Amino acid sequence: MSRKKLAVVINDITTMGGVQKICSVLCSEFVRMYDVTIVSLGKTNESFYYDFPNDIKVIYTIRESVRIRQLLADSRKNLRKVLKKNKYDCVLSLGVIAGFITSLANIGIGRYHVFADHGALCNQLDDKKATFFRKVTAKCADRIVSLTKTTENDYHKIFKTPKDKLLTIPNPIEDSFLNRDIPYNPKNGTVLSVTRFSEEKGIDLLLKIAKKAVSIEPDLKWKVYGDGPEFDFYKEQIEKENLDKNILLMGSATDLQPVYEDAAVFALTSYREGLPVVLLESLAKCLPMISFDVKTGANEIIANGENGLLVPCYDTELFAVKMVDLLRDSKRLEEMSLNCREYQSKFLLCHVVEMWDDVISRGGK
Repeated sequence: MSRKKLAVVINDITTMGGVQKICSVLCSEFVRMYDVTIVSLGKTNESFYYDFPNDIKVIYTIRESVRIRQLLADSRKNLRKVLKKNKYDCVLSLGVIAGFITSLANIGIGRYHVFADHGALCNQLDDKKATFFRKVTAKCADRIVSLTKTTENDYHKIFKTPKDKLLTIPNPIEDSFLNRDIPYNPKNGTVLSVTRFSEEKGIDLLLKIAKKAVSIEPDLKWKVYGDGPEFDFYKEQIEKENLDKNILLMGSATDLQPVYEDAAVFALTSYREGLPVVLLESLAKCLPMISFDVKTGANEIIANGENGLLVPCYDTELFAVKMVDLLRDSKRLEEMSLNCREYQSKFLLCHVVEMWDDVISRGGK
């Protein structure tokens, strides 16, 4: 019996990001069940940032980094050619742009299209372009997969998407993250953030929190991993605020597991999230977390007071005070670390892959 053919469409497979990370994790499992082709709409770098199995075919519709307008024109045409030529049993689009372009490219071809929204609809309603992309995709795609129940319900409420087209599948925890090489040390004293230096990730909020936290705890160490378009700008801001001895910019790291194991608390300062992979990785490593209580994502992973803390949105002073208090309370940190185990089950990779297989192989019926 021949295996089903799966095409995974993504904006750019060569860059760093939550969607690319999840694509790597899922495709490493999908390749055991299907013939997998990744269709990357753009190509910024010559190599992948994350690991992918060697037996996965990769097609680039454009071999460069391009603006959305060019993606909508050239990538759509080239993707349409790919969909016409290859009789995929399922086309899985990851992210809003990929979902919209796939919807347009698939008109008149009729491949079974599953759209995975890795953001949160309610967070981007003011973004007319993103909302339009989602609305069209919700109409055209056969199934809409959200990361959270909140977003699933929003699709029905805002776009009137039929409930039988909607379902929720969370991001998974990688199996390898479930084990620690180094036992959790509540006296480590280090705050960790793994992020992208872009507007929505709240690096400006991180600086405000750090400034207040350092006024309470002058020896605070906050390691920040990641890069992005605003990296150089914030590097200068950190130096101007004389925070360069407290906020340590570590750049990118291909292996983050030892990074999570060398911290006492994980801090997320984003303005908005879908279902943050970095919190799932922290949960897997039994690392207590602190985050703003944004509309979706953080509150589905953090049980306030149990495995971490949720702070009212964008109250940077309260965030700083709570974070420092937590760092000084080794007993509470130890309890939170132990509690993380209780909240891992629904995000286990085996469970998430089973849900995806149901959608891809059997149409979710």
